[in-house]
Amino acid sequence: MLFGLVKLQELKGPLAWAPLEHLALAAHPDRQGWAAPLGVREIATGIGVTKDTAARAVTALSAAGLVTFDSPSHTMLESGKAR
Repeated sequence: MLFGLVKLQELKGPLAWAPLEHLALAAHPDRQGWAAPLGVREIATGIGVTKDTAARAVTALSAAGLVTFDSPSHTMLESGKAR
């Protein structure tokens, strides 16, 4: 998943911040920026919600332009790019 720093101000509530924080803590530098090799199930387990709730949160982050999927099995983060 990728995120743009400008969009962070749009996040409201713990359901928005928890998955983003979990992804950021799992991220490492990658060829495209920052990679977080986590799927929705790992995010759900990490933040203590169901996989469906985690999927809704990740979808909302994606719709807001904060994250994108690199592949079905993991996510990508890229910092420092304003959108």
